[in-house]
Formats: sequence, structure tokens, C-alpha cells
Amino acid sequence: MRPDARASLRGVRFTAGDGVAEEDGAGILHEIPDTSSLNLYTTLTTAYAAALDLNIVPTFGVCASVFGCYDVASFDIPVPLVDAEGEHDMPAALTSFPLPRLTIAETTHSFGEVEIGQIATWELSIGNEGDQVLEGIVGTYGPGEFTVFPGQIYIAPGGLDGVVVTFAPTVEGVQEIELVLVSSDPAQPEIRLAVSGAGVAPPMPVISSEVGTCGCAAAEPEGLGAVGLLAALGALFARRRRGVNE
Repeated sequence: MRPDARASLRGVRFTAGDGVAEEDGAGILHEIPDTSSLNLYTTLTTAYAAALDLNIVPTFGVCASVFGCYDVASFDIPVPLVDAEGEHDMPAALTSFPLPRLTIAETTHSFGEVEIGQIATWELSIGNEGDQVLEGIVGTYGPGEFTVFPGQIYIAPGGLDGVVVTFAPTVEGVQEIELVLVSSDPAQPEIRLAVSGAGVAPPMPVISSEVGTCGCAAAEPEGLGAVGLLAALGALFARRRRGVNE
């Protein structure tokens, strides 16, 4: 008798969360959550096949005193003992994929009225509440007189960074742009913030001649002062002449 054992095992299906990937199918796409990580329970399904046969091998031989013994014929008679096949789910395992998560303090900003020739600034705080490094670029979109610095962000998990936006108008009127943040946050890869401001002319200086505005009285014109002096001298001269004649 001779035992004959055969066995095979192969993966046929992979389950992750609500998605299933077959052996010959495409991958699994998952909606990105607005959290610090993507957590999925995964299960591998395998197909198995096993067989165990017991082979009985009868042999016929011839023995001669001169030539000895030798086999004439033999053949196998298989006796199946085990023949099983099916599928088996491996124990589920929790798989975690860390993600960056961008947070901003404001979603819109107005500089209000800014005098021409002046510069107004706004510091925008940007945070990363995820478990993966957050990288990105920051720029402006539109014709307004706005600038942003720096143009890149790199924030460690749990960290905080920021950019400074400036508005320096050279003409009067309202100006509007979009501040664009493109980052590695898969839940919100692009964020656009509305930014506005208005350039206004500086006020004209005001000159006042009213008494009390500066703690002093307005001076008399030089011409009136000279005439008054001549009139006083004439009256004094006339009085002296009358006194002489009397």
C-alpha cells in the first residue's frame, strides 16, 4: 500500500470595509473620510482543495529455482480516504492608513478700506490635525493687488503653520481675488478662499483759522497794522498843536 496526498491553497477574494476585490477583478476604491486616518477591517478569503488516497498495489511475480523471483505485473488500486474543497475566511484584521487633515481658521477675509500707498496684512493660520505630514502650495487667483508669502506649506501631524497675505492698493476701488490652497489632504485637495479689499484716497489736510484751534488768535493783516499806527501818530500830533496854540 502507498498513500497519496494532494493539497492546494490560493487567495480568491479580498474584502476591505464595504469593498470586495475578486481574484481577477479591479482594486477597491474607498471614499476618503474627513478624519486623521482611514481604518478598515480586511479579510482574505482562500480556496482550498485536499485529497488523500490510499493506493493498494498488488504485484504478481514468478519464482524459479534457477533464475530466482521477479515481478511479472503490478497495478494501483486507489482507495480515496479524504476529498474536500471549499473556501475559508481568514480572521479579520484592522488596517489603518494615516492621512493628513488640513484645517484653517477662516474661509473668507475682507481688508476693508485701505488708503492708497498703505499696506494691510492678514495672517492665515493653517493646521494639520491628521496623522500624516501635510504638504501643499498657496497662491492667488485674480487681478487684485494681493500677495501671499510663503508659497509652500509643510506641516507635521498636529502642527500649525501659516501664510501672510498683503493688500497694497495703488488705485481706488474694490478688488477681489481667491486664495487657493492645494494640499495633500485627500478629503479636500483644493480650497479656495474669497479675499477682498477697497483702495481709498487719503484724506486731504484741513487748515483752520478759527481762534482756539491752536490756542492762539489769528494775526491781523500787516496792511491794517500800518494804517492804525499812522492814524495814532496823526492824532497825537494834532493834540500837541492845539495845546501850543492855547
